[in-house]
Amino acid sequence: MLGEPTNIVATGVLSDQGIDLNGGATLTYESGAVANLSWNQVAWSDNRASVAGDLGLIEVHPRFHETTGFTISCGESVETFEETVTGRGYAHEIIEVADCLRAGATESALLPLDESLAIMKHLDEILRQLGVEPR
Repeated sequence: MLGEPTNIVATGVLSDQGIDLNGGATLTYESGAVANLSWNQVAWSDNRASVAGDLGLIEVHPRFHETTGFTISCGESVETFEETVTGRGYAHEIIEVADCLRAGATESALLPLDESLAIMKHLDEILRQLGVEPR
């Protein structure tokens, strides 16, 4: 959504087995945009996601990875969109992979391989900063 971050700063708490229990990361971008991420495996959370900009706010309803909708707010205008979700949020990814395999495609047009690799690079950097040892 924002492109390649120019800087990633992360901190968190590891278990005695080296598992990231909770933490946060701030990603900055050449445009001046800032993304804040947080995760927690030891406390309750509503798993909310939002995107805020100068024109409005998009709120992805909890649990964001299996959401049934989102709300867009622009000034006084508020509009909510709802969709049916199959399963617990990952079924749509599985369906896309199956469709790509049936079509003989080696990657999805929805999330190309380069984008997947970039996301993994960012996650690896966050884990490195937390002190998670690669396996």
